[in-house]
Amino acid sequence: MPKLTRREFLLSLAALPALKLALPSLELLPAAHRLSGPASQSAADQPNFLVVVFDALSAQHIPTFGYQRDTMPNLTRLAEKATVFNQHYASANFTTAGTASLLTGLYPWTHRAIQYYGHTRWSVADNNIFRLLPDEYYKVAYTHNPLASALLHQFQDGIDQLEARHKHALTDGLWSDVMFANDFPVSIYAERVITGLHSRPPSAPYLQFLNLLRFRSESEKYEKAFAEQFPRSLPDAEFDALFRLEDVTDWLSQLTTTVATPYFMYIHMFPPHAPYNTRADFVDIFNDGWQPIEKATNPMEAENVGLQRMLDARRYYDEFIAYVDAEFGRLYDQLEKSGALDNTYLILTADHGELFERGIVGHGGTAMYDGVTHVPLMVWKPGQQQRVDVHQRTSAVDLVPTLLHLTGQPTPDLCEGTVLPTFSDAADPSDRSIFALEAKLNNSFAPLTVGTTAFYHGPHKLVHYMGYENSPSEEGYYELFNLANDPEELENLVDSNKTVARDMKEQLAQKIDEVNRPFRRA
Repeated sequence: MPKLTRREFLLSLAALPALKLALPSLELLPAAHRLSGPASQSAADQPNFLVVVFDALSAQHIPTFGYQRDTMPNLTRLAEKATVFNQHYASANFTTAGTASLLTGLYPWTHRAIQYYGHTRWSVADNNIFRLLPDEYYKVAYTHNPLASALLHQFQDGIDQLEARHKHALTDGLWSDVMFANDFPVSIYAERVITGLHSRPPSAPYLQFLNLLRFRSESEKYEKAFAEQFPRSLPDAEFDALFRLEDVTDWLSQLTTTVATPYFMYIHMFPPHAPYNTRADFVDIFNDGWQPIEKATNPMEAENVGLQRMLDARRYYDEFIAYVDAEFGRLYDQLEKSGALDNTYLILTADHGELFERGIVGHGGTAMYDGVTHVPLMVWKPGQQQRVDVHQRTSAVDLVPTLLHLTGQPTPDLCEGTVLPTFSDAADPSDRSIFALEAKLNNSFAPLTVGTTAFYHGPHKLVHYMGYENSPSEEGYYELFNLANDPEELENLVDSNKTVARDMKEQLAQKIDEVNRPFRRA
């Protein structure tokens, strides 16, 4: 019998989906990732950290940040004893790039996880929070989102407890994280090819058909069992995962009372990411006929969704956010009751937001409007009882330096963020610039020539669409907004405020040239 190549072996396992069901507790992780004993207790005075990320949660859909609909009453209640960052921005408009920045403190042009299921460059991979935090921390990670899972598996050498997705899901067609945790990049690629993800034809239709039959049987069982609780269908994520937030909430509540301390937990939930399958309590609660301001379409976006579809999608999204709020409120109350918050920083944020305007529904295209980049950041410090509002502009790349500062660690020179305001005595620079980048069409190992960059400085935001085939000129397409006067980004000032536009274009061009230099040498 001829020997199989590694790739052929991985692909052949797709024909054995039942193996995963037969071995639900299988964990092919290095021994270091299955610690059952306590971590070092030598730093009992060190604080714990629980970072909760809700995928695609836009700050512009949260009443704490001025949204008209009361999507998050629990968050409104809890904000009264939190530090609220009112102008916090993701570094990208989709999960891979945004999550990589959260975990490394690097902008996408540096970490280069800029494509779906991408990984950071290995030369900067050790600059991740799991490796940078002191060794005495017990590190836990979990996500519903396989794009985020690809990054967590890249960083798994620094994670003590990397939970497989199926542990807290009702169904799960993903087997790469269980059967090939150490070869996740190759295995997840094989799964994507086989299953025909993102409307691509599957490479092995018969295997996809067998897997579909298996999933349909499972899903029908659970959909029927939870039909009353989730009338629009259960929440689900890519690779046939059906789940409930309640199950993760309960697991976290228990884990924080039993896990070794000090601990760092990174928990990346899929909701309110599409599909927006909310719980029965919240179905139609925003069927109120409200319409936001209509905005001109973006000439760089091929999508042009009709008004009614945008309104319906927005309403479903808002109702899904209400479910997120209910479970986060329940989690907070349980943590407070158990005493888990006495020495724990609880941090809520998102990897990116969501858009329902200009003919766009969702995220991940070329557009970088604030609906997709302005995300929540709220921190509950141990013992904090009064609300503190921070109005300085902050970025996702600031999380890593802040966590390191709180544990007495220096910020690595490679980090592109700073310690968040209120966490240190250092003055926050009033003229600070921050950035966000979309570059899925750009080679990860080449200089940036195709993509969209958002550049925030003072009250202004410059957006540059460069290198796209439909660019109106060789220079690309620019948008300039004064967010202080025009938070809805209605008026493009590129032609009417030529001085600011010229200065910001020059600054952005210099920055792009700077970050491109290492890749030109390579």
